[in-house]
Amino acid sequence: MPTATVAFLDEIFKANSAILNTLLTILNERQFDNGAGSKRFDCPLKCVIGASNELPESDELDALLDRFLLRAQVSPVSDDGLLKILSSTQPSKEDELVNSERNYSDGLDEVFRTVSESLPSISMNQNVGILIKDIRNFVTNTLGQYVSDRRLVKAARLLRVSAATHGRKQVDLIDVLLLQHMLWTYPQQKDALREFIIDNLTPNNDIVDQSKFLLQGLATEALTLVKKTMGDVTGQSGAREADLITINSIFTEVGEIKRLLEQHSNDLERHIALLNNLEYNNIWITNDDAQSVKQSCLPLAVAASTSVVNVLNDAAMLTLALTPNVIDDDLRSSVIEILMESSEDVNTMFTADELELSLKDAKRLFKGEKLKQWKRTRNSLQ
Repeated sequence: MPTATVAFLDEIFKANSAILNTLLTILNERQFDNGAGSKRFDCPLKCVIGASNELPESDELDALLDRFLLRAQVSPVSDDGLLKILSSTQPSKEDELVNSERNYSDGLDEVFRTVSESLPSISMNQNVGILIKDIRNFVTNTLGQYVSDRRLVKAARLLRVSAATHGRKQVDLIDVLLLQHMLWTYPQQKDALREFIIDNLTPNNDIVDQSKFLLQGLATEALTLVKKTMGDVTGQSGAREADLITINSIFTEVGEIKRLLEQHSNDLERHIALLNNLEYNNIWITNDDAQSVKQSCLPLAVAASTSVVNVLNDAAMLTLALTPNVIDDDLRSSVIEILMESSEDVNTMFTADELELSLKDAKRLFKGEKLKQWKRTRNSLQ
């Protein structure tokens, strides 16, 4: 092992204290001390895979387990899997000889070097950070398991590796799926952890409801002022300066809401594109897992994206109504009134895609009163 690039350790939790001390030095420091008085030397180790038929039952073994970042429970081969194994072809002795003579070390070193050099430039946006924080709280408070700072830092680094190996410059929410293989301690916790991650994988759409509410209030205030100034938003027709200042302030606030919505819309569009390509273009996630995640998350992401576009259109209409020299002054109040009529009840506007969601998906997308309104609207159409 001290001279290996990739190592496989079987039945690792049967190791005694002496072996554990040696292993931890290799795993932590990539160095090997070959007996008392000997000089430590560096190990070329890049990857270690461990296997065990039992879980650790002591603190020192827990420390060893914590060094292994990715965890996978391997179940017995299914009937279908057994048939695939039995029907697969085996390499001939000649093929084995050719394969054994190949040297992959230079290529592996180059992959590690390229990926490692790119990691400092891989960004992690706020959505990803918030989700990781929520997942850690879920594991701690609901599953009752401690997640060490060491494991979380290593997990975040692996998410950057996932982004880098797919040629992306930022960690996306898709990469967070890897945490389902890192943060469980007992196999029975896997399903709950995975379900929590998938339920929260689509970017939070609270900004849409908040924006609807704010736009409604701004539109009401703008309508009062525009009627007061007879549509004059420049002062050229005698509008008071105080009213113009307020109108300009509303215009600025709407612009900020638009900026936030556009960013959220871009995040959703990127998320949708990654979901669509998940089962064809991800080296870290199995095809079965990718299909399952896509089936669960894509309808929610598309519905959320449609809702953002609708609110962006409202913001654009209000901006238009307050922009000088674009529409006639006597039409400004009419445009705002049309906007207010279409948004009369901010909680009753649902897209066709939203109304076709299952109850389970709707619970993920809507909360509280919004979910009740969705149920009422859905029932009225059936």
